[in-house]
Amino acid sequence: MPAGKPAQKTTPIRVVLTQRADLAAPLAAALRARGARPLQVPVTRWLPPPNPARFDAALAKAHARAYDWILFSNQHTVHFFVERYRELFGAAALRSLALAPTRLCAYGPMTARALRAMRLPPAATAADHKTPLILSALAAAMKTNGEAPLWSAVAEGATATGDTALSDVRIMAVMNRSKRCRRFALSREALPPHSKKNQNAQPPPLRFLVIRGSSRHATENVPQALRNLGARVEVLQGYVTQHDTRAFAPNSHAADMLKNGADWLVFASAMAIAHFDRRFGVRKLLRRFPNIRVAVTNKTLCAAFKKTAGGVAPSVIARPNDSGDLIEKIRGFLME
Repeated sequence: MPAGKPAQKTTPIRVVLTQRADLAAPLAAALRARGARPLQVPVTRWLPPPNPARFDAALAKAHARAYDWILFSNQHTVHFFVERYRELFGAAALRSLALAPTRLCAYGPMTARALRAMRLPPAATAADHKTPLILSALAAAMKTNGEAPLWSAVAEGATATGDTALSDVRIMAVMNRSKRCRRFALSREALPPHSKKNQNAQPPPLRFLVIRGSSRHATENVPQALRNLGARVEVLQGYVTQHDTRAFAPNSHAADMLKNGADWLVFASAMAIAHFDRRFGVRKLLRRFPNIRVAVTNKTLCAAFKKTAGGVAPSVIARPNDSGDLIEKIRGFLME
């Protein structure tokens, strides 16, 4: 053994996964393949939308091609939308949903994978759940297909100009630095005047359906940004969440964690941190098992965990949607 290197663990690393079991399955499989032992302790329940009649009415409009774009904020919205759409209109209607004139947009790669798994390829996929990135993905898809109006969302402090051949406004997208880029402001600046003929030829506003969870927990402001650009936007709540209060069996992974602890806790969302804390008490668990380390799947979760854990910071911050990076960083931390 090289000098200065500690002995490796002879027992499998115990890693607690707090996502829903089906969502955590790829990471669990990757951990097992590397000799770790995943403990699946989901702490959140996803339930059908709170207003079924309004949900069904929006799906009926989607079936009638009343929307130009349907935006899915995460894989949960895909699940509830697809399940109910298939019940109402059948599998064949579902397969044709992504055909023109309706186009689908996914917030992030995981949402895109969920859509493709249902044979609903998205026309636009944002790199992340941030308003500028979502608008940029939509703009690129529209430009490719020659649609209007066109605009570009840009990085913090930058500006972009709409395609003057198809739009009579110049769009300037500006990130508000004072709010840590969490608010997205849009303004319009008139272009040189067009002839009356060209003005009358302007296409009707695009129609968007944005499906997400509770607006209270939304981290983006896409609906308002689209409205500011002249689009017609309908926001639909696709599901509700609550922390899981159901009793767990004595031989469950949750019971195992409470009895024997773990080497790592993995959190993929701020909601998972909050629900885990309500169910088990993060500070209490860390006091009882001080050797537990914490990994989060993106930088934005650090502050949420530190606040919940009384200042304790995660040991590992992985790249979003990259289970391989998470595992390698955990292994690297243990070998330091």
